[in-house]
Amino acid sequence: MKLPRGERGSVWIALTVLITFCWTMMAATLVMLARQHRSMTRLRLTTAALHLAEGGVEKALWELSRGNASYAGEADTGLDIGTFSVEVAREGDQAAITATGHIPGRRRPAASQTVRVVVRKAGGGYRVVSWTRS
Repeated sequence: MKLPRGERGSVWIALTVLITFCWTMMAATLVMLARQHRSMTRLRLTTAALHLAEGGVEKALWELSRGNASYAGEADTGLDIGTFSVEVAREGDQAAITATGHIPGRRRPAASQTVRVVVRKAGGGYRVVSWTRS
């Protein structure tokens, strides 16, 4: 079957438009996937840094609860995935613990999280008065 002279090439135009649309949608999807991957990587690193900082707080609470009066903190304590640093400031029966976790390390961190906890001596242990993170 022959197409009339004015309709020749209309299939090619429709096909070109369809292919262009498909390529545009595929490119947009790839851009979205790349952004999502970066976002999830940043979230994973930030969460790991927060866990390191919380581990630093736990270490400080352990030192305080066992009666280590000279414990004022520590710097760049290394673990498998990064480091943490802890500072302890005492005032009366309270202690302010500031811990920072760094992934992969303090010099060039891909992610850092800081936790500040104020605790009060209660009985044989410590009770959390406030907890903040930044």
